[in-house]
Amino acid sequence: MRLRFELSRGAFEDAVRKVESGADPSTLTGKVGFLRVRSITSYGVGGVYFQTGLSGFDRVGLDHCSTDAGCIFGQFPLNDEWYADMY
Repeated sequence: MRLRFELSRGAFEDAVRKVESGADPSTLTGKVGFLRVRSITSYGVGGVYFQTGLSGFDRVGLDHCSTDAGCIFGQFPLNDEWYADMY
């Protein structure tokens, strides 16, 4: 997942900019780079969660978290702004 994310990072950051500028998150689901995105949740200032799948009943995805947002989804840091949410 980390490799696919790094190869797709530009597309994910573009999606974050669109969500932050007011785009409807549901219009951005589908393929984002090399990952399929089921849903997008915007929260706080700079917080955007991309659900990429399910593990049992738990969600799996990527969380963009600016310093102002305070991550609420991501568990495993990928860098200063991105976290993986995997169970």
